[in-house]
Amino acid sequence: MTNKNAKEIDFSLSDEEKDDLDQMIKDFNRERNTHLENPDHENQLKVMKDRFEQLGDVILKINDRVDSLYEIMRLMHQKSEMLNARIDEIREAL
Repeated sequence: MTNKNAKEIDFSLSDEEKDDLDQMIKDFNRERNTHLENPDHENQLKVMKDRFEQLGDVILKINDRVDSLYEIMRLMHQKSEMLNARIDEIREAL
């Protein structure tokens, strides 16, 4: 009764998200090295603000994916409940 060829849900990051994270890390390391050589507090605050904005964008993207996953799981549960009700009706009819 089980379907061995059932599709699995992919929870990994998309290529675009991986590229965004890689670019953020590279930019962060490059700017951090520059700022360690030339400490400028105002510039460091600006860089930190920019970093937080970028991290916020990444978190929002991940949140959208989690919302989509939640909706898929909710619909799967609803479908399962409907199928269970139909099976129960068939059992009662027999």
